[in-house]
Amino acid sequence: MPCMKEMPHYSEFIDQFKESQPSFLFFAVLTEEKSAQEIKNKYAINGKFIVLNDIENNIMRNVLQFSGYPSHFVLKPGSLVVDNTISRITSGGSQLDKSIVERVRKHFSSPAKQF
Repeated sequence: MPCMKEMPHYSEFIDQFKESQPSFLFFAVLTEEKSAQEIKNKYAINGKFIVLNDIENNIMRNVLQFSGYPSHFVLKPGSLVVDNTISRITSGGSQLDKSIVERVRKHFSSPAKQF
């Protein structure tokens, strides 16, 4: 799965935003809770993993309006989605895409705001 190819890069991606102190949520589908925790631990990902059942997955797809995996969303305080068009954080799955980092960083331009 494309999302699993990106897992090794999330720690580096998250580290790019330390000064903003955002929260990172990972929604897992078609997996067990134990497997999601193993992946989180294996790649030392500083984020919360939430395993969705089929109904929850369909609700999330309808609410956040996405059709593929991986999908990424930037939310401002108050749960306002400000970017829902990021599909991958890597360029070809081999390294972190710096243009995506900069694109997300623009949403964190105000140091007083925390996400």
